[in-house]
Amino acid sequence: YDEGPMIRAATSETWSASAHGSYLSFWTVDNTTTTQDERMRINHDGTVGIGTIPTNSSFYLDILGASGTAPRVRLKSQGSDDDQ
Repeated sequence: YDEGPMIRAATSETWSASAHGSYLSFWTVDNTTTTQDERMRINHDGTVGIGTIPTNSSFYLDILGASGTAPRVRLKSQGSDDDQ
């Protein structure tokens, strides 16, 4: 898979006639490297992880910052330069 960015659809359980659990994961490659890293995942239950795989379904959005840094989230109104 070390070919560049990709979106992967995968199963999260053994498929059967009554079980089709799945997830989407988004992968990129850092500059000057060839290793793919999973950056974001949307689980079967709609939970989203950025920088981490969401494992606690009590959080709809789970963000993990780089080692030694706090995650930063920016919210803006359309047409405005004001951060929310």
